[in-house]
Amino acid sequence: MVAVGQSSPTLNGVVFDSNWTTESWGGALSVQGYGGQVVRLNDVTFVDNDSPTTGGALHVSGSTTVIDGATFEGNWAHEGGAVHLATCRPCTLRDITFTDNTAAYGRGGGLLCEMSPDGVATMSDLTFLDNTAATGGGGMACHNATTTPISYATFAGNSASTGGGLDVSGSAVVLSSATFCQNEATSSGGGIYLDGASSIDLDASIVAYSTDGEGIAQWGSAPQVITCTDIYGNADGDWVGPFAAYQGVAGNFSEQPLFCELLNRIFTLHVDSPCLPHANDCGTLIGAHGVGCPSTGVSECGVSLVRAPTPNPFGRSTSISYELREPSVVSARVYDASGRLVRVLLNSEPVAPGTRVLTWDGERERGGAVASGVYFVKLELDGRTHTSRAVLIR
Repeated sequence: MVAVGQSSPTLNGVVFDSNWTTESWGGALSVQGYGGQVVRLNDVTFVDNDSPTTGGALHVSGSTTVIDGATFEGNWAHEGGAVHLATCRPCTLRDITFTDNTAAYGRGGGLLCEMSPDGVATMSDLTFLDNTAATGGGGMACHNATTTPISYATFAGNSASTGGGLDVSGSAVVLSSATFCQNEATSSGGGIYLDGASSIDLDASIVAYSTDGEGIAQWGSAPQVITCTDIYGNADGDWVGPFAAYQGVAGNFSEQPLFCELLNRIFTLHVDSPCLPHANDCGTLIGAHGVGCPSTGVSECGVSLVRAPTPNPFGRSTSISYELREPSVVSARVYDASGRLVRVLLNSEPVAPGTRVLTWDGERERGGAVASGVYFVKLELDGRTHTSRAVLIR
């Protein structure tokens, strides 16, 4: 579909599935305005669309475009795996999820923002999960774009060469209340990467547990604005390189954010999190998600109750009890706060009905005591999962 000139369609609840283009931008929808055009997309879905250029699902150039509720999944393009924003006059993006999109040869696995000086885009409540880019910005890339404000965004499991979550090149980004977790960059900047001609104003955000690369990195040492931000547990360092001087000032720190269930990507915060307003120097919520963990009890097929670890915190050992209403196959594993496997307590073993107790002695799988910290016990019963948090204090 192509919206050209001053055509101003409103699309509600439309699904674009398995479309492709051989020549132009936007595998499913290309919006090409020349002034006065307003396009509105409400609760739309783009799945498995392809483009040989940019915007596997959607390309926007020269129009006012409002997207309020959208899902982009499994789309593919050379750049801008799901969406390519060229010139927006202006564009507003709200409540959008990008999952498993690919920029096979360039930037922006989920979203490529590449606007001319007269373009404006405002974005909020965005989620980027498991997107991939060959070069920069597994989740999102801003390239030669004007100032782009982004708020309440979550980047998790995205990968690229630079900027696993977000890559900023020749652009200015204002980013607030964001959560980055378990992104990876094979070259630099597991969470965020800035080139020498870029700037970022980063506020009240969490950048944690990058599996490859630093939490934030940049080419050169141009000063940036970073306030009230927690950078913690990233594979190649947290406040490192030119960002070392930012730690401990302007409300910045490096502490475990205490996500409720890291393994299940529940990024709400435990009541003891340092990212809650009462627990940090800024007196503000840090990250894209508030407080509130799922209940520790479950009542699903075969399981009447899973109790929280006891004692907790613990010094020598802690135990988890659970009840089975019927025979089940059970696995139980312990992970550290960055998601690495520490110990296998049960490995797909048949367990008879009744009350059962698992005990972890604070040891690794191959022996040796683990360090003090937060750990997660993941219990799997016939495909259903329950994760408990345990705190070890030696």
